[in-house]
Amino acid sequence: GATSLQSLLLMFLSDLGAPDVLEGLTLSVATISELPVFWASGTLINKYGASSLLCASMAAFTVRAIFVSFLTNPWMVLPLQLLHGFTFAGAWTAGVALAKENSPAGLETSGQSIFSLAYNGVGGLAGSIVGGQLYDILGPREMYRIKALVFAVTLLFYLITLADWGRLKHLRCCKHRDQAPHASGYHRI
Repeated sequence: GATSLQSLLLMFLSDLGAPDVLEGLTLSVATISELPVFWASGTLINKYGASSLLCASMAAFTVRAIFVSFLTNPWMVLPLQLLHGFTFAGAWTAGVALAKENSPAGLETSGQSIFSLAYNGVGGLAGSIVGGQLYDILGPREMYRIKALVFAVTLLFYLITLADWGRLKHLRCCKHRDQAPHASGYHRI
């Protein structure tokens, strides 16, 4: 879905009456916005973790898709394209780092190749086909809103997978035991 956010954008801008120069500027701003994120990605991953960067990127995807869905003046896409650096470069570097972290020793490059195939190949193809159909059937605004919903739900499910359920259960049990009316000090010793 992430690929079609960018790939169908030029069609939407054309539908809004954007001049050709704006379409070129749109891609230029998007590409330039990637540079600082790629440059800082190692520091961000070391400080916050690849999963945190991926979550932040998915949240930015959601916000970006929502804002794009409300565009009426095609020139307003330029400030939104600054988010592209964070959405693409953040998701890409986090995905590559997570693929390496979760691959067996000696197979890190293979894991990163599978990530690339999933992100650019299968994901890009499926997202563009589904996005194109939604664009034709429902229109670009609804397509971007549906994409925002998909990004948000995906983020929610990813956050659920990151939760330390054993720790949360332990905290909940301890909290309830300490607050129970029949709990005595003797049991806390």
